[in-house]
Amino acid sequence: MQSKIQRYIKLLERAQSDYDTATEMLASAQQQVSALAHQVAELQQYADQLSTPEGVALAQQMLQRRQYLAQVFRAIEQLNGQQEAAEQALARAQHRWREARAQMKAMEQLVKKYQQAQLEQDAQAEQRSLDERAAWQYQTRQ
Repeated sequence: MQSKIQRYIKLLERAQSDYDTATEMLASAQQQVSALAHQVAELQQYADQLSTPEGVALAQQMLQRRQYLAQVFRAIEQLNGQQEAAEQALARAQHRWREARAQMKAMEQLVKKYQQAQLEQDAQAEQRSLDERAAWQYQTRQ
Protein backbone atom coordinates (compact mmCIF):
# COMPACT_ATOMS: atom_id res chain seq x y z
CA MET A 1 0.00 0.00 0.00
CA GLN A 2 2.97 2.28 0.64
CA SER A 3 3.80 2.42 -3.08
CA LYS A 4 0.18 3.30 -3.83
CA ILE A 5 0.39 6.17 -1.35
CA GLN A 6 3.64 7.33 -2.95
CA ARG A 7 1.98 7.32 -6.40
CA TYR A 8 -0.91 9.33 -5.04
CA ILE A 9 1.45 11.76 -3.36
CA LYS A 10 3.14 12.30 -6.73
CA LEU A 11 -0.25 12.88 -8.30
CA LEU A 12 -1.07 15.31 -5.50
CA GLU A 13 2.18 17.19 -6.15
CA ARG A 14 1.27 17.41 -9.83
CA ALA A 15 -2.22 18.65 -8.95
CA GLN A 16 -0.68 21.26 -6.65
CA SER A 17 1.64 22.35 -9.46
CA ASP A 18 -1.31 22.63 -11.85
CA TYR A 19 -3.17 24.63 -9.21
CA ASP A 20 -0.20 26.99 -8.77
CA THR A 21 0.03 27.48 -12.54
CA ALA A 22 -3.71 28.14 -12.78
CA THR A 23 -3.43 30.63 -9.91
CA GLU A 24 -0.66 32.51 -11.72
CA MET A 25 -2.66 32.55 -14.95
CA LEU A 26 -5.71 33.80 -13.08
CA ALA A 27 -3.74 36.62 -11.47
CA SER A 28 -2.24 37.59 -14.82
CA ALA A 29 -5.65 37.63 -16.50
CA GLN A 30 -7.10 39.71 -13.67
CA GLN A 31 -4.25 42.22 -13.98
CA GLN A 32 -4.73 42.44 -17.74
CA VAL A 33 -8.47 43.07 -17.41
CA SER A 34 -7.82 45.71 -14.76
CA ALA A 35 -5.16 47.45 -16.86
CA LEU A 36 -7.36 47.49 -19.97
CA ALA A 37 -10.33 48.80 -17.99
CA HIS A 38 -8.11 51.57 -16.64
CA GLN A 39 -6.89 52.44 -20.15
CA VAL A 40 -10.45 52.55 -21.48
CA ALA A 41 -11.55 54.79 -18.62
CA GLU A 42 -8.63 57.19 -19.13
CA LEU A 43 -9.16 57.33 -22.88
CA GLN A 44 -12.89 57.85 -22.44
CA GLN A 45 -12.24 60.69 -20.00
CA TYR A 46 -9.79 62.23 -22.47
CA ALA A 47 -12.34 61.92 -25.28
CA ASP A 48 -14.99 63.55 -23.11
CA GLN A 49 -12.65 66.45 -22.42
CA LEU A 50 -11.96 66.86 -26.13
CA SER A 51 -15.65 66.68 -26.97
CA THR A 52 -16.41 69.91 -25.16
CA PRO A 53 -14.88 72.67 -27.26
CA GLU A 54 -13.68 75.61 -25.27
CA GLY A 55 -13.86 78.54 -27.59
CA VAL A 56 -12.79 76.74 -30.79
CA ALA A 57 -13.70 79.24 -33.47
CA LEU A 58 -11.95 78.22 -36.61
CA ALA A 59 -13.58 75.64 -38.84
CA GLN A 60 -10.22 74.01 -39.58
CA GLN A 61 -9.53 73.50 -35.88
CA MET A 62 -12.98 71.99 -35.39
CA LEU A 63 -12.42 69.60 -38.30
CA GLN A 64 -9.04 68.54 -36.92
CA ARG A 65 -10.55 68.06 -33.51
CA ARG A 66 -13.35 65.89 -34.94
CA GLN A 67 -10.86 63.77 -36.87
CA TYR A 68 -8.74 63.39 -33.79
CA LEU A 69 -11.81 62.49 -31.73
CA ALA A 70 -12.74 59.87 -34.32
CA GLN A 71 -9.28 58.32 -33.84
CA VAL A 72 -9.69 58.42 -30.08
CA PHE A 73 -13.08 56.71 -30.31
CA ARG A 74 -11.63 54.03 -32.61
CA ALA A 75 -8.90 53.46 -30.04
CA ILE A 76 -11.57 53.17 -27.35
CA GLU A 77 -13.44 50.60 -29.45
CA GLN A 78 -10.24 48.65 -29.97
CA LEU A 79 -9.45 48.71 -26.26
CA ASN A 80 -13.01 47.64 -25.48
CA GLY A 81 -12.50 44.66 -27.78
CA GLN A 82 -9.22 43.83 -26.08
CA GLN A 83 -10.86 44.20 -22.69
CA GLU A 84 -13.67 41.86 -23.72
CA ALA A 85 -11.14 39.29 -24.93
CA ALA A 86 -9.20 39.67 -21.69
CA GLU A 87 -12.38 39.16 -19.68
CA GLN A 88 -13.08 35.97 -21.62
CA ALA A 89 -9.51 34.83 -20.95
CA LEU A 90 -10.08 35.66 -17.29
CA ALA A 91 -13.24 33.55 -17.25
CA ARG A 92 -11.30 30.64 -18.78
CA ALA A 93 -8.50 31.11 -16.26
CA GLN A 94 -11.02 31.16 -13.40
CA HIS A 95 -12.59 27.95 -14.71
CA ARG A 96 -9.17 26.28 -15.01
CA TRP A 97 -8.24 27.48 -11.52
CA ARG A 98 -11.44 26.03 -10.05
CA GLU A 99 -10.81 22.71 -11.83
CA ALA A 100 -7.19 22.59 -10.65
CA ARG A 101 -8.25 23.43 -7.10
CA ALA A 102 -10.92 20.72 -7.11
CA GLN A 103 -8.41 18.20 -8.48
CA MET A 104 -5.87 19.14 -5.84
CA LYS A 105 -8.45 18.85 -3.04
CA ALA A 106 -9.59 15.46 -4.34
CA MET A 107 -6.00 14.21 -4.44
CA GLU A 108 -5.38 15.51 -0.92
CA GLN A 109 -8.42 13.59 0.33
CA LEU A 110 -7.34 10.44 -1.51
CA VAL A 111 -3.82 10.58 -0.09
CA LYS A 112 -5.22 11.21 3.38
CA LYS A 113 -7.59 8.25 3.01
CA TYR A 114 -4.80 5.88 1.97
CA GLN A 115 -2.46 7.17 4.64
CA GLN A 116 -5.16 6.60 7.25
CA ALA A 117 -5.77 3.09 5.90
CA GLN A 118 -2.04 2.40 6.06
CA LEU A 119 -1.90 3.63 9.66
CA GLU A 120 -4.82 1.38 10.55
CA GLN A 121 -3.16 -1.62 8.89
CA ASP A 122 0.09 -0.91 10.70
CA ALA A 123 -1.76 -0.60 14.01
CA GLN A 124 -3.61 -3.88 13.40
CA ALA A 125 -0.37 -5.65 12.47
CA GLU A 126 1.29 -4.33 15.62
CA GLN A 127 -1.68 -5.40 17.72
CA ARG A 128 -1.55 -8.90 16.18
CA SER A 129 2.15 -9.06 16.93
CA LEU A 130 1.56 -7.99 20.54
CA ASP A 131 -1.27 -10.51 20.89
CA GLU A 132 0.92 -13.30 19.49
CA ARG A 133 3.77 -12.38 21.81
CA ALA A 134 1.44 -12.24 24.80
CA ALA A 135 -0.07 -15.61 23.85
CA TRP A 136 3.40 -17.13 23.43
CA GLN A 137 4.54 -15.73 26.79
CA TYR A 138 1.39 -17.03 28.42
CA GLN A 139 1.95 -20.49 26.94
CA THR A 140 5.62 -20.60 27.94
CA ARG A 141 4.78 -19.72 31.56
CA GLN A 142 2.35 -22.60 31.92
